[in-house]
Amino acid sequence: MLARLQREAAPRELGAKSWQAVLSERLRIGGVEAHRRLGEAKELGPRVALNGEPLAPVLAKVAAAQADGTIGSEHVTILRRFFTQLPLSVDAVTREQCEDTLVGIAVGRGPEDLREAAERLKALLDQDGPVPRRRRTRAQTVHPAG
Repeated sequence: MLARLQREAAPRELGAKSWQAVLSERLRIGGVEAHRRLGEAKELGPRVALNGEPLAPVLAKVAAAQADGTIGSEHVTILRRFFTQLPLSVDAVTREQCEDTLVGIAVGRGPEDLREAAERLKALLDQDGPVPRRRRTRAQTVHPAG
């Protein structure tokens, strides 16, 4: 429904300034819930290439398991967080294998077991941990005229 709505109308035509506001108003849900649903639709919904060719969802196996009803919304949240925290250096084949493994765990177990498995898998793939953020420093150097 969301994909069709996005193709057919702009948020301003529906009386709001963003899609989050449209969902909040129309479905009478909070802004956080609307943001979550938009994020899920972006990653789990069907996509269309620039030439009009239909594409699979970003997380196709997660989307299929959710559509089957074998995993719940908490599972989806854990899986989406895992893939957003995964370093960009992890190749597509490994990502697909991770998705297979984690969806298999999610189908048979609860969210806490999935969270532990995702953390363990992330530690194996990214043994150095996240890249530390560098603080921006501002300095001004004054040289004597001369």
